[in-house]
Amino acid sequence: MVESDVQYTVQYSFADIHCALLSFYSWRKYLSVLVIFGIVGILLGVLNPSVRYAILCGLVLIGVSVYAWLWLPRLTRKTLASPSFLSEQQIEINETGFSMHSDAMQSNIQWSQFLNWSENESSFLLYPTPYTFVVIPKRCLAIGQPEIVRELLRVHVAKKVQNRKAVVVVFLIFLIAAFLAGVFIKL
Repeated sequence: MVESDVQYTVQYSFADIHCALLSFYSWRKYLSVLVIFGIVGILLGVLNPSVRYAILCGLVLIGVSVYAWLWLPRLTRKTLASPSFLSEQQIEINETGFSMHSDAMQSNIQWSQFLNWSENESSFLLYPTPYTFVVIPKRCLAIGQPEIVRELLRVHVAKKVQNRKAVVVVFLIFLIAAFLAGVFIKL
C-alpha cells in the first residue's frame, strides 16, 4: 500500500447521509425567508381586506417551505433503504481514484471523472456530476487520513465554484418581487 492510499470499511448511517444531503441541499437555509414572507402575506391579508389573496400567497409560501424542510429526512431514509447502502462497503482512495466495493455493487472512478468536491464537519463529498455525490464519512477514517484524503482531492480534483446558490438566490428574489408586486398593485 502506497503512503497516500486510504482504505476503510463503512456502513453508512442516517447521520452520514443526512449531513451530506444538508450540505448538498444548502438552499434549505433560505426557506426561512419564504416563511417570513408567508407570515407577512398572511398579516397583510388579515389587516387589509382589499388584499385577501395575500393570505393564500402566504399559506403557499409557508406550505412550500414546510414541505421542502420535511422532504430531506424522507429522502435520507429512502436512500438508506436502498440495497447498496445496507451492506458494508470497502472503500479505497489512492493516486488513481476512488474505489467502492460491496455485495450489491462495485465502482472504480478515476479522479478525472469527478467535477468537484466539498468538505463539511463530518464528511467529504465527491461530485461525479453536478447533481450526484459520493460520501466519504470522516468518522470511518483513521487519525491522519482526513488530511491525506483532503490532499488527494486538492491535487487531483479541481474545486470549482458551484452556481447552485446563485440560482436559488435569483429564484427567491423573483418570488419575493412577485409577491410584493401583487400586494402593492392591490393597495
